[in-house]
Amino acid sequence: MRTIQQHIPGIIPDYMLERYAEHQEGSEIARGTLEAMALLANHRVRAEGAQQQIQPVRKRRSVYDAKNETRLPGRLIRSEHKPRSNDVIVNLAYDNTGLVYDFLYVTFGWSSFDGRGARILVTVHFSFHYCNAEWDGHYLILGDGDGKLFKPFPGAFDVTGHELGHAVIQYKVGLGYSGQTGALNEHIADVIGSMADQWRLGQTVDQAKWTIGADLFYAMFQGIALRSMSDPGTAYDDPILGKDPQPAHMRDYVETDQDNGGVHINSGILNKSYHDSSMRIGGRSWEKTGQIWMAALDLISPNADFKEFAQVTVEVAHQRFSRTEQEAVAAGWAGVGLPVSPSATARHFAIKPPRPALRAPNPVAKKWRGRPAV
Repeated sequence: MRTIQQHIPGIIPDYMLERYAEHQEGSEIARGTLEAMALLANHRVRAEGAQQQIQPVRKRRSVYDAKNETRLPGRLIRSEHKPRSNDVIVNLAYDNTGLVYDFLYVTFGWSSFDGRGARILVTVHFSFHYCNAEWDGHYLILGDGDGKLFKPFPGAFDVTGHELGHAVIQYKVGLGYSGQTGALNEHIADVIGSMADQWRLGQTVDQAKWTIGADLFYAMFQGIALRSMSDPGTAYDDPILGKDPQPAHMRDYVETDQDNGGVHINSGILNKSYHDSSMRIGGRSWEKTGQIWMAALDLISPNADFKEFAQVTVEVAHQRFSRTEQEAVAAGWAGVGLPVSPSATARHFAIKPPRPALRAPNPVAKKWRGRPAV
């Protein structure tokens, strides 16, 4: 288990906030968010100095109120076995982190973000009109939004899944956060957020909307979501935030010094491959495609590029399932300009057989028996 400590910028990329800052209506709010993000970038909590007592399989959550200041974590408002708060935002953060916990445990046998039952620490009401959400290596920070363009971030379940996905990546492999490696980091977080949302809704791949952040925006936003996994580059075309810059193929790969080398941009190529592989395999995304992606995460290097990850997923697909799934994954990569021949993947890994998922016929109603103790 690798635990490289790192700060992951928020789900809203700098380039969107900088564009927002150019408009009179949002300039003060956007600049305030960027300044608060810079403060968070200096906030490093060493994993060695923040060891937590571990209780596997038992949810442990603490939600703090920063009271619109930038000191973390803030005042403890709600934790396990405590009454619900009068603050809707606190309750949303508490409930949604718990549901992501359930998803990780039920589908992958992964207890909390570190696999060992670590307490999930969440800060809400951070800064003033903070328009972002992020995992800082220790805390999950969910902004309030600005009340005009961005809604409160705890209300977007897939965003919570995405950010806790970064925490899982930190403990599974410690992926870097620049260039292709950083785009892979963003992609895996999107996969976890999307899978968790589909699991919550009981959707098959045909029923899923395949977006990230669809619930983040008010009606003035001209778009459907922050990102589209099925059709990257089409999520929005907004007069304030600009046009979705994500490519869907390697021929359109964006070379840039912004966004840590385009981590939120070029992740669209990988998202498209995952979507297309899932559609070819069918069923529910977390049952096969998700199992392949998560198993591959345990086998790649911390500086993996697109090609390495593609090769590993194709090999894992065959070892975990069959030639049919392997060909579907290979076709998904070929479709975005990353061809991997199944017969050419000579690497063989010691892969554990898939863990049978705990049955959750109706996770929304929370009536199933296999869930971790609350």
